[in-house]
Amino acid sequence: MRVALYQCPPLPLDVSGNLKRLHQVAQGAAGADVLVLPEMFLSGYNIGVEAAGGPAPGAGGGVSAGAAAAAGRAGGGVWGGFPGGGGE
Repeated sequence: MRVALYQCPPLPLDVSGNLKRLHQVAQGAAGADVLVLPEMFLSGYNIGVEAAGGPAPGAGGGVSAGAAAAAGRAGGGVWGGFPGGGGE
């Protein structure tokens, strides 16, 4: 199994910007079986209690679909995390 690791400082509360970076990084990781991201890659760190306790950034499927598309382009899977409170 080939694993690609991407370590970076996520952009706080810039889900679309972080997702754009994911697409770029996934292209560079083509051939890896899985691309591993920092645990708060999509939302960034230090986002505040309200943002961290709200719906997950992937609620509704938009962000999850974007991450899946990036994984498909790379030919593998993507693993990362984001806060997900509020029962989502």
